[in-house]
Amino acid sequence: MPLQQSPTSTATAPAAAPVLGSKLSEVCVPEAYESDTASERSCRRNVSVRHKRGHGDDDIKELKGLISSLSSKVDQSFLELKQKNEELKESLQFMSDKYDLIFKSLQNIQEDRAEDKKTIQKLEEKIEGLERKSRLSSLEIRNVPICLRDGRKSESKEDASLIVKTLAKAVEVDIQDCDIKDLYRIQTHKEGNKPIIVELNSVLKKDKIMQGVRNFNKNKSNEEKLNTGHLNIPGSVKPVFISDALTPNTQKLFHAARQFAKENGYTYCWTSRGSVFLRKIEGEPQIRIESLTNLKLLAKK
Repeated sequence: MPLQQSPTSTATAPAAAPVLGSKLSEVCVPEAYESDTASERSCRRNVSVRHKRGHGDDDIKELKGLISSLSSKVDQSFLELKQKNEELKESLQFMSDKYDLIFKSLQNIQEDRAEDKKTIQKLEEKIEGLERKSRLSSLEIRNVPICLRDGRKSESKEDASLIVKTLAKAVEVDIQDCDIKDLYRIQTHKEGNKPIIVELNSVLKKDKIMQGVRNFNKNKSNEEKLNTGHLNIPGSVKPVFISDALTPNTQKLFHAARQFAKENGYTYCWTSRGSVFLRKIEGEPQIRIESLTNLKLLAKK
């Protein structure tokens, strides 16, 4: 019995579902069956088969390109940042050098200022010493009114000289015109008569007058002490005070010393030859006051 041959299938195998991302030109070649004829097999062999190409290759290339571009930008930014960092370091170094230079200059200025301050202080002390020395032979007569004689409108040196000679005579000290080097009145911040400054030719003569005034006022009441009546000055009687002619700095120191004596129980405060002295009570040694610092140290004791 002849074998029954199955009918030749003319229908091709159903086409494979298109792969996502494949191109439209790609063709799926059907598989060969045993029932295919030789001509069908030959036809299939003549069909050019194109391999499938996945969509991921393009994405990878694009991603690589993006990474390469980003890497280049990062490298460029890093180089720019590095350059700016170098510029910043140079700028900071420049500012640091400038600061060190200014700081050193400031130190030199402070050192020079300290030296100048010491030099100025020494010069002031030297000038003060010279002024005190120049006034060793000078007297200051206070609370003496201006005395106009012979109808004069202003006091002359002869009028002032007559007052000084009358004062010296009152305290039993001989003084002549040749003993007086110069005399004049000075302006003070206090109201009242301007003091008379008398420059004598010798310190000894000045000391004699000072001692004569102390002896004259000793053991006398305030009304009996040296006053304008003893100088033959008309008008109401006023007390007359005699002291050393002090420099402005010594006058301030003398004022501070008198205030200190009142507050701390010192009985005596006086000046002698341009210096200020304190004494607590009779019989104790005298204390020479050279500056306000001496008073501060004395207050601590």
